Amino acid sequence: MYDDMMQMLNKQAKLNRRVASLDYRVFSSLLITTLLIGIILMYRRGCRCFHAGWFLYREDPLSRDQSALKRFSARNPERSGVLRHIYNNAFLRKVPILKGTSVGKIALQSSFLGIILVLTKVANPDPFSNPKRFGFLATVNLPLLVVFSMKNSPLAVLGIGYEKLNFLHRFIGYIVTYLIWIHGSLMLKLAYEGQIHNNKAIYSGCLMSIMLLLLWISALPPLRKTFYKAFYALHISGYLSLFIGGFFHDPYLHIFLILSVGLHVISSGWQLLKWKKVQAILTPLPGKITKVEILGIKSGWITGQHIRLRVFGNFFQSLQAHPFTIASIVSSSDREANQIVLYIKAVGVFTTMLYARALDTNGFKNIETGRNSALSISPEHSSRIPSNVGASTRSKSHSSHSKGNYASCRSEIELAKLENSESTSGSDLALDLPANVQIGVHIEGPYGGIGWEDIHEFKDVILFAGGSGISFLLCMLSDVIESAKLNRATERALVIYTVREWEAAKYFSRILNEKINASIQSSISIDLRLFVTQKVGQRPRPSKEVKIEWRRPQLWNLLKDFLKDVRDGQGVGLGASGPPSLLDEVRNSVAKLDMETSQRVGGVKVYIEALGW
Repeated sequence: MYDDMMQMLNKQAKLNRRVASLDYRVFSSLLITTLLIGIILMYRRGCRCFHAGWFLYREDPLSRDQSALKRFSARNPERSGVLRHIYNNAFLRKVPILKGTSVGKIALQSSFLGIILVLTKVANPDPFSNPKRFGFLATVNLPLLVVFSMKNSPLAVLGIGYEKLNFLHRFIGYIVTYLIWIHGSLMLKLAYEGQIHNNKAIYSGCLMSIMLLLLWISALPPLRKTFYKAFYALHISGYLSLFIGGFFHDPYLHIFLILSVGLHVISSGWQLLKWKKVQAILTPLPGKITKVEILGIKSGWITGQHIRLRVFGNFFQSLQAHPFTIASIVSSSDREANQIVLYIKAVGVFTTMLYARALDTNGFKNIETGRNSALSISPEHSSRIPSNVGASTRSKSHSSHSKGNYASCRSEIELAKLENSESTSGSDLALDLPANVQIGVHIEGPYGGIGWEDIHEFKDVILFAGGSGISFLLCMLSDVIESAKLNRATERALVIYTVREWEAAKYFSRILNEKINASIQSSISIDLRLFVTQKVGQRPRPSKEVKIEWRRPQLWNLLKDFLKDVRDGQGVGLGASGPPSLLDEVRNSVAKLDMETSQRVGGVKVYIEALGW
């Protein structure tokens, strides 16, 4: 009986290999086609796509390629409007039941799942009598699983960041896990019945199944968000267990495991090439925001990209890399002034530590998490972080404590200083707080981006940001203004910023005003609107240049009013960044547009930078 079973399994294995080969041939063909499309798009956009957006450089930037800045007008505006309308309805409109999922994402995931289901049935009338089919299908999808997890994926030629493709990595991971569980449970049944006796394969298979179970549990969104460090550690150990166990499980797995490891090594090696050890200046700002100025980096990034930041502290802090959007652009008009600028809001442990570090030279090293939002140097003595840092994390029982001397920390940010600094020149306000704290950091990047169709190619542009999405808004606005000075591409822009704290609103309104004043040389018309959601007893007097409203913005009404004045129908660019709830409102507002409006304006091209991914 044992010999008959082994003979049947070996016969099935040959057919299973041929069927499984169809899987990786189909997906390999799709990947190669996608890469070719990306290279064609890069070539069409000019040489800027080849020399910018890949590495950060310390030397002065190359002069901006004028040919790359020309406006790509749609040859058939109505057709472009129809295509963009269909795309927006598919990929922007959220499915109510499934959080963070669009119809387009479900379509892609369903297509992948459909191919897998078909391959389980090809020449296989009873799939559950052929357990190795599930194992082979799981194996051939391991390289694809790694491709969508790579920070330096070959799919970057599409101008799409790894973070926007990560949903496919998670979905393929779930499918691979389910396939291995089905394969393992059926094989264990045969082993229990005494029909197979391959102990090495059974033990290694059990190891992989257990690790995948732990990975599956830790990858559930609530657990991943709450216990991210545990999830990260399990991810690394799980991958190692999967690859080691796979080598002992079946010789057929070797080629796919080697390919998967090779892809991961290439991505990690590329990451090392993107590392830079630099100095950074930290400045505390109102609203629990830290301004980080990276010294010595002059060029290499493009609009909408981000870097991963490490701050030297203890061993575990040095291992943490956190992504932050670059708020500055590579300007060709003032090359010496080019530098990377980040605006980081204190909303978690790391960002709270960074803000405390900006306030005190020993802050980052000495802060530890605890139960209170106060900085304590002893049970008898404590001093609060300015602007009440840590209040936003109180609900999660996070806190910040220190062992050092925090005499330089002020009890709170003095609003009187804000009110009396109207005449202060420059962007930074005189807040009577420690400034210009210089620290050593590691930066890695650039990563991400908004694609090869730049927002400055549109004559009509809408920029919207909420909270710490100001970094994305500033870089997009700077890019639009810089391009307008060179070739007058964008003629009209609506800039909307919504924030909770009035102090932060006041600070960034000045920066935005400086940007608008710099656009006087061009013909661009910019309408700046500021929305403050914090309830205050006495509302400060707004400036003449900024329209301030003390409520949440009605995005649907703002979008409709703006589109009424669009004339040429060459398309509208919309960039948005902020908390998930705000971005969902942006997506739904664009998806609600009717076909007639989309055809009239040429469609709305949406650029989304999500926070907290």
